Amino acid sequence: MSHQSLRVAISAHLLAPRGTGYRNAGNHTYIEQTLRRLPEADPELRLTLFARHAPAGLSGAIEQRSTRWPTGRPVLRIVWEQLRLPLAVRRFDVLHASAFV
Repeated sequence: MSHQSLRVAISAHLLAPRGTGYRNAGNHTYIEQTLRRLPEADPELRLTLFARHAPAGLSGAIEQRSTRWPTGRPVLRIVWEQLRLPLAVRRFDVLHASAFV
C-alpha cells in the first residue's frame, strides 16, 4: 500500500464543547492540537475524525463523522468504543485513539 492511500481514523470522543469544565483539559488539548497540526505535517494522509463534538476551524482535509450517541457520558463512550468503533474503523489502515478502555 502506498503512503498516499493511508487512511487514518481518529477516535476523539473526549473532545468537548468549549467551556465544559475538566473535559477541556489535557486530553482535549492534546486531541485538538493533533487535529490542527496533523494535516500540515502530512497532507497526503486521509484523515477521518470520529467525535461527538469537533472543534471549530478544523482543516477541510479532515472528514468528520459524528455520532448520535451521547458519548459525553463515560459509560456510553466506553460502550461506543467497545461495540461501535471496531465496526466503524475496520476499513482504515490506522486507528489513533488518545484515550480508550
